[in-house]
Amino acid sequence: MSKHADADALTRLRAFVQSEKEHCQLLERIGSRLSARLRFTAARRRATCVDPVTDGFFDVTRQLASLHRLYADKLDKEKVMSHSDVVASVLNDLVLAVRDSYIQLQVQRERIASALEERLEVLLNESTPELVLFLAEHSFTADKLVSQPLDHFHRTLDGIESLVDPTSPVQAVCRETRALVESEARRHACEQHLLQLQEGFYNTVPPVDLFDKTLLYEDVATVKSSDQTDASPSEMTIHCFDDGLLLLSRQREATKEGALPSLQVQYRIHVRSDPIFLETQPESIETEPTRASFALVFRDTVLLLSLESSPKRQKLIDAIQSQLNQNEARRPALREGRTSEDLALPVDLQQLQQSPQKPLMVFPSFEDDDLPSVFWMQQADSTNVWKPVELVIFDSWLLIFALHGWKQLSLLHQVDLTRNETDILESAHGEKNWGLTITKDSQKIVLVSLLRSRVDFWYDQVFKALQSRVVEVQKIEESTKPASDTFIERKKKRVRNTVQVEATNEAEEETQESKASPEQKTPAKRAARSRKKESTEGAAAATAQIEDSVSKPETADSSSGKPQKDKTTPEPKTPAKRTARSRKRKADEEEEGAAQKDASTSEPEAQPETAASAIKKLRSPPVKTPKQRWVRRKTEDPEDSTLVSTQPSEESEASTKKTETSGVRIIFTGLEMTPKYRKKINAIDSAQYEEEIELVTHVIAPKNKLKRTVKLLCGISSCDHILDERWLDESARVGLAVFEKPYCLKDTEAEAKWQFDLHKTMYDYTKEQRRQLFRGHRVYIVNHKSILPPVQDLVKIVEHAGGTAITSGAPDASDLVITTETAMGFASIQKMLVSANPQRLYTPELVLSSILQQHIDFDQHRVPNSSSSSRRSTGGSSRKR
Repeated sequence: MSKHADADALTRLRAFVQSEKEHCQLLERIGSRLSARLRFTAARRRATCVDPVTDGFFDVTRQLASLHRLYADKLDKEKVMSHSDVVASVLNDLVLAVRDSYIQLQVQRERIASALEERLEVLLNESTPELVLFLAEHSFTADKLVSQPLDHFHRTLDGIESLVDPTSPVQAVCRETRALVESEARRHACEQHLLQLQEGFYNTVPPVDLFDKTLLYEDVATVKSSDQTDASPSEMTIHCFDDGLLLLSRQREATKEGALPSLQVQYRIHVRSDPIFLETQPESIETEPTRASFALVFRDTVLLLSLESSPKRQKLIDAIQSQLNQNEARRPALREGRTSEDLALPVDLQQLQQSPQKPLMVFPSFEDDDLPSVFWMQQADSTNVWKPVELVIFDSWLLIFALHGWKQLSLLHQVDLTRNETDILESAHGEKNWGLTITKDSQKIVLVSLLRSRVDFWYDQVFKALQSRVVEVQKIEESTKPASDTFIERKKKRVRNTVQVEATNEAEEETQESKASPEQKTPAKRAARSRKKESTEGAAAATAQIEDSVSKPETADSSSGKPQKDKTTPEPKTPAKRTARSRKRKADEEEEGAAQKDASTSEPEAQPETAASAIKKLRSPPVKTPKQRWVRRKTEDPEDSTLVSTQPSEESEASTKKTETSGVRIIFTGLEMTPKYRKKINAIDSAQYEEEIELVTHVIAPKNKLKRTVKLLCGISSCDHILDERWLDESARVGLAVFEKPYCLKDTEAEAKWQFDLHKTMYDYTKEQRRQLFRGHRVYIVNHKSILPPVQDLVKIVEHAGGTAITSGAPDASDLVITTETAMGFASIQKMLVSANPQRLYTPELVLSSILQQHIDFDQHRVPNSSSSSRRSTGGSSRKR
C-alpha cells in the first residue's frame, strides 16, 4: 500500500474517532442532563417522576455513552492507529458491544417517543422556563431524542465498513448487525399487529389465541357458501397464520371514536388437519375481469372466495397450499369417505346399483390431484355464472353433480353415452385454459378446468365410451347377419388380402430386378417370376369370381340346399388357376366349418334380441382414443400454454406410428420384476420392459432409496429419466406415461452424502451432455479384486459416459488410472503402472462421483503415489517375517 493511501486511511480513522466522541457528548446530555432536568423539575412541582419507558431510555443512553467513550479512547492512540488488524479488532468489539442496545431502541422507538412527548408536554404546558431553555439550547424534540442515536449508529456501521478491508470479518459482522436490526423491527411490528388483532376478535368460542403465531396473509374478500344459493356474497376479512389457522371474519364498526373495529369470526378453519381441498377458478371464466376467485371444498360445503386481483389471490393460495401440504389426514379421509352410496342417483340407476352385478364406477384420484373430476360448469340460464361440478361415470352414463362439498353432491345432468346424439369436443377456452363441450340432444354442457390433465382424462373416458358404443353396434350387426353372408365376406377379405400381398411382393421383385446387372438376370429367376405372376392372376380371377357370385342371386338345389354352379361358362384350366384353386379350396373348407359353427351359435331357439337391448348387456371393449397421442406431448411440459387442437386429424394419425415405435422402455434397479410390476407396465400405452440398459428410457427405483448401482449410474448417462416407483403406479392407473419430473428419484441422505442433486443432474444437463462426460478420456482400470465396483461394471459405466475403458496392457502417461491403495501395495501392480503419471492415479470414487455430479474434479480422490505404497508394502512384509 502506498504512503498516500496510508495517510488517507489514517485521516478517515481520526474523523471516525472524533465523530464517536461527539456522539458520546450527545448521549451524555440525553442520559444525564435531560433526565436530571426532568427529575428536578418534577421534584420542584412535588409531582411524581416515575415513568418506566422514559427512565429505561435514559438508562440505555447512559450505557451507550460509556461504551462509545471506551472504544473511542482505545482507537485514539498512535500505536493502535498504525496497525490495521488492531483497528479492525477494536471496531469489531465496538459493534458487538452496542448493537443489542440499539436494536432495543429501534424496536421501542415509537413507544419511547410517545412517552417522552407526553412527559415533556405536561411540563412545558406549566411554563417551566428552565426546561424550555434547556430543550431550545440543544434543539431537542421527543422524536429527535430517539432518532439521533439511531441515525448515528447506522452512520457508524457505514464508517466501519469503509475503514476495514473488504475481506475482513468485520464486514460480515456489520452485515449481520443490519439484518438483525431489520429482523427485530419486523418481528416487533408483527407482534404489535397481532396484539391489535387479539383485542379486535370478540364473541368467539373458543377464544382466538394468537400467541406465538405468524401472520402469513391478511386481506378483504367476498365469501359465498354453496348453501347460500340466492344470497349475495358477504365481505369478510381473511387472516391466515403459519400454524394452519385460517379465519374468515365479519368486521363491525367501532362504537367509540378512535377505537379499532372489532371482528366476529364466521369460519374457523384448521388447514393442517381439516379434510379440505382447494380449487382455483380459471381466469377465462371470471365474471369480473378485475377479480379472481377460488373455492375451498369441505366435506359438506363449498366456500367461494373472490379477491381484488390475481396476484392477491395467488398469494393467499400459496399461503393456504403451504399448510395443506402438511395435512396428511385429508387424502385418507377423502378416499374412505366417498362411496357410490353417497350419490343422489335417479330411480333407474338406483336399480342398477342394487343389482348383483355392480355397475362400473369411475371415481378417479391422481397422485398430484385429489379431485380430478371437478370442473367449472356454465349455468344454462346465465353466461356469466359458473359453479363447481363433479363428473362421475356410472355404467354407461356420465353424471354431472353440483358440488356442495366433497361428500354432498346433487345431480344436474344425466348423459346417456350409448345414444348417437351424444358427443364430446375439446376446445380452447381463453388464452391458457381448456374446456370440454358435451352435446346432449340439443343441449350443450360447457366445462372448463385450470388443469389440462383433467380435460385430457375425461376426454379420454367419454370418447372411449362413445367409441365402445360403435364397436358394440358393429358386433351386434355381425351377430345378426346370416351365416352365408358372413362366410362370403370373410372369404372375399382373405382372397383380397392374398392378392394384395402377392402384388406387393411382385412389385418389389420387379424393382430389384430392374436394378440388377444383366449377369444376375438368370433364366431360372425369370421362370420363377413368371410362375408367381400366373399364381397372382389366378388369385385375382378367383376374387372376381367370388364377387360375381355375391352380386348375382344364387339358386339352391332342392335336395342339398347348396347353390348350383354355372355350367354354361367353363373356366380355362391353366396350371396357375389350378394352383390357386387348390389353395382356395383348402381355405374354403376351413371357412365353411367356421361358418357352420357361427350359424349354429347365431340362431337361438328363442326370438333374437333387438340391437338396443343387446347394447346394454354387452360390456364395452377397450378402445384406443386419439387423445392419447396428444396427452404424451402435453405432459412433457405442464407449463406449456400453447393451444393445439386435440381432435384427430390426418397429420396426427400419421404421427401415431412414430410415437408408438419410440415408446417407453423401462428397467428396474433395486426392484424385482414380478407379475404385479409387469401388469403395471403392460397397462401403460407403448411401454415395455427391457433387460439391457442400452435400450432404456426410464429407470425405476424404490422410493427414497438411491443406491449407486450399475444400472443407475449407466442410466444417468444414457437414459431420459431416473424415477421412483410412484411414477409407475400413477402411469399404470392413467394408462399413459405421466409427466416425469415430479417423480424424479429423491434421497436426501444419499444426495447429501455424495454431494449432488439427482434432479439437477438429470434435467439441468441434456442427455447428450451426460453421454459425453468422459469423452476424450482414456480410463485405465487396474484388474484387482480391491476395485469396487468390479472392473467389468466400471468399464460399462465409463463407456456409457462417453469414455474409453482399458483393462489390459500398460497405461499411457495421459491415461486416468483407476486403482486403490491396497492394489498399489503389490509389486506387480507397481511394475504394471511404471509408465503411468503418478499425478493421475485415482480411486473408483472419481468415476462414481463424476457421474452423479456431472463434473470431473481431478483434485479429488487421488491414490497415494507408488513410492509411499511400496514403503507400506515393504514394512508389512518385514513385520510378517
